[in-house]
Amino acid sequence: MTLVPVAAVKNIKNVAASNQKLMALMNKKFFTGRIRDYCLCVVSALLLVFSFPRMQLSFLAFVAFVPLMFALDGKSYKQAFRLSYFCGWLFFVGIFYWIMLVPPEILTVFGMIALVSYLSLYFAVWGLGYRFFSQKSIVLKLGVLPAAWVVLEYIRGTFLSGFGWGSLCHSQSGWLPLIQIADMTGMWGVSFFVMMANVFVKESLVRPQRPQGLALAGLIMVVVTGLVFGYGFWCLRTYPKRFVPGIKVALIQGNIAQKDKLSPALWDANYAQYARLTEKALEARPDLVVWPETSLPGYVNVDDTYLTRVQELVAKIGRPLLLGTVEKAGTNYYNVAFLFSAQGELIEKYRKLHLVPFGEFIPLRKQLPFISSIIPIGDFSSGKEYKIFKGLTSQAQPGQAFAVQICFEDSVPAIARRFVSDGAEFLINITNDAWFKDTKAPFLHLASSVFRSVETRRTLIRAANTGISCFIDPLGRIYDQVSQGDARDDLTFVEGYAVNTLYISAQQSFYARRGDLWVAFCGFLLACGVLRTVFQKKENVVG
Repeated sequence: MTLVPVAAVKNIKNVAASNQKLMALMNKKFFTGRIRDYCLCVVSALLLVFSFPRMQLSFLAFVAFVPLMFALDGKSYKQAFRLSYFCGWLFFVGIFYWIMLVPPEILTVFGMIALVSYLSLYFAVWGLGYRFFSQKSIVLKLGVLPAAWVVLEYIRGTFLSGFGWGSLCHSQSGWLPLIQIADMTGMWGVSFFVMMANVFVKESLVRPQRPQGLALAGLIMVVVTGLVFGYGFWCLRTYPKRFVPGIKVALIQGNIAQKDKLSPALWDANYAQYARLTEKALEARPDLVVWPETSLPGYVNVDDTYLTRVQELVAKIGRPLLLGTVEKAGTNYYNVAFLFSAQGELIEKYRKLHLVPFGEFIPLRKQLPFISSIIPIGDFSSGKEYKIFKGLTSQAQPGQAFAVQICFEDSVPAIARRFVSDGAEFLINITNDAWFKDTKAPFLHLASSVFRSVETRRTLIRAANTGISCFIDPLGRIYDQVSQGDARDDLTFVEGYAVNTLYISAQQSFYARRGDLWVAFCGFLLACGVLRTVFQKKENVVG
């Protein structure tokens, strides 16, 4: 009869003991600190996501890394890696979630997770760098931490064919006075400045007891900010005087849903859509008409029905036409841009150089054959020639030479730089962002194009099936676009056209001539910081 009360008392004591252990665990600094650290990582990721298009809260980027840096203080290398990776993973999911909307969705979800998991490694490595320099002076950190970020962004944009979308500078694509330095440093200079501001804000909050170092850092920050914005405002004031009017171009945005583009039963209607909009745009008397990527239905050299029809259309309207299509040559397929003369003759073509991994080809297909069963696409072939299109009109008019970047190619600075070095007076990006639906993707894509304009000091025009079709001048200003109203939500998933005159700049920017010297400087700065830190540690050990 006494067994039940004894068992009950024993259970009560066990529960009390368990509660005491739980309370003791919760009161431990390790446990509360761990929750705090991950919350700070979440805050940093959210601030970064909000600073990127489409939110348009670009000012948040200047403090977005501050919570992460507080979370990293006092941590081991392993903890710093883990926290930074977590922050990067949240950030990249926040801006690249739209990848999983590309059909077949059940497969692209895994593709998105794989891509985000890879990209987050760059955050994690930067976190290791922060830990390595954690005990150094604020002045040293003000240089080496932004330099480390730039080097990592550059590697991310070039390694394994590169994926530069979501670079820190893209958050500032709409702030014209800041981004003008890109004509000297490339987009990497803007990323450096934004990270530099983050480091200064964070260090100034924790080092008031060292006024000399903080004062010097503050002076450096003031001088750099003055130089950056002083140069930017000078460019905005003086450069327009150097521009001359060029040819007039019509951009056609058909707004064909992706499922409709892929349906042969709808190809007649799709072609008719572009033909109808083109004839309406002729009222403005353009010198060149531009259709987007893969706007010509079918496959050239497989069935040339629509090729013949478009040649007849061009001969009828009497205007040169540039469009995108897919061409078969032998056993290879190419994503191409065709230029037709005003008489309807195919006179030039450009085959896409930089293909999209897992979208237009499968990397390591022979080495990893199982990938083909997971992602059932055939490989496109890449072009070999940096093609410059010339002689649009018979008139002696500025802006006769141009280059085409197809889809993702406008995110690769080296391609635009090469085209301009070879003589391109303006750039055209033809794309199809219908794959990604009504998401951040078209706005992130636009941010890349803005930097290509500023870096090369060339007008860049974008013709999207749907996305953002617009004119971007050599200062990065969007001065016309296809829209249905002034609201930003009226830029995508609308049909229409825009006709305007191009701004032609004769000058070739320092960046176009010299390339990524700023990245090399950042690498040198980082190497000097590492060597200094290593030697100081050795001296301390010897002492």
